[in-house]
Amino acid sequence: MRILIAGVTGYLGKRLAEKFMLFMGGGGINTILLLVRDKNRLSENLQCGNNISICEIYGESLEKRIKEFSPDVVYCTTCCYETDSEYLLKTIDANYVFPSQILRIIAGLKIKPVRFISVGTSLPPSLNLYSLTKKQFAELGIFFHKKAKINFFNLLLESFYGIDEPKQRFITRSILQLKSNQDLLLTEGTQKRDYIFIDDVVEIMYFLSSCVINRDICDIPVGTGIAPAIKEIIEFLYRETGSKSNLRFGAIEKREHEPSTVANIAILRQLGYSNPLIHWQHGMRKLVEALK
Repeated sequence: MRILIAGVTGYLGKRLAEKFMLFMGGGGINTILLLVRDKNRLSENLQCGNNISICEIYGESLEKRIKEFSPDVVYCTTCCYETDSEYLLKTIDANYVFPSQILRIIAGLKIKPVRFISVGTSLPPSLNLYSLTKKQFAELGIFFHKKAKINFFNLLLESFYGIDEPKQRFITRSILQLKSNQDLLLTEGTQKRDYIFIDDVVEIMYFLSSCVINRDICDIPVGTGIAPAIKEIIEFLYRETGSKSNLRFGAIEKREHEPSTVANIAILRQLGYSNPLIHWQHGMRKLVEALK
């Protein structure tokens, strides 16, 4: 099996690539192609891994490299979370334009049906620029799914977190503020979120590389099926850290169209994924212990 992964300098893409590298030669995985803007941003083990090829997308022909590699499975984890209009082009490029380039090239292979797994979002497109562009690419992928030899699957990924995640992400940032007794400026916190641990996300994505998936399925929800309110999460972290921070719920106005989201994991279970999922309290407790 030949695996192509785009977005490997990001948190999720890196963890996924490392997972596949560990099982190289097992499960029929023979070789991996990583698409990056700058290979110097890759971890040393990914740069030097056996049977791992690297394509710097601005320094060589992307189409030529992908056609020569002829992947069986493509993972698109490219992402930009910026939502302000000043980042319009950056967000559209990462969430729509570049993934569309890969999709077009894969659709032109015509040799075999390729499984294309895109990391999307469960958030509604009306929420912000990030969710809008992710939704629009998913619609394009489903169009190709119906018209070309591509088995396109859009992961409706819930909020995820984990050890060594970027410090600006909500859960890690909140824990660090709590540990340093800083005030937390928050919304009322009534919106519910399904937080899934990074290890579970990677295991699910690895599983999806080879499981049998009916072509009638395009959207696959990825989460735990449990959605505590943000206020409940913050109060839990407050107790776990022994913080003396002032939790200022209601200091920030909730975004317009702010949803509550939770994954329906029935599809994952139907596909045969039977691993237990880490409960959010257990996973966040591990993160609290890891952060100094």
